[in-house]
Amino acid sequence: MAANVEQPFKYTTKKGEVTVRKFYTAPEFLLDDAEQLLHWSRRAIDAAAD
Repeated sequence: MAANVEQPFKYTTKKGEVTVRKFYTAPEFLLDDAEQLLHWSRRAIDAAAD
């Protein structure tokens, strides 16, 4: 199962407006399974480090 691609959103900082154009959310089933959430989280961190 893949992560879900979400729509862009904006927020404001002291330096101006920031637009996040692409981000992903974890599948909802992970919210009920701590072991699987930990596994997916570690994979995401490893992927980001590459």
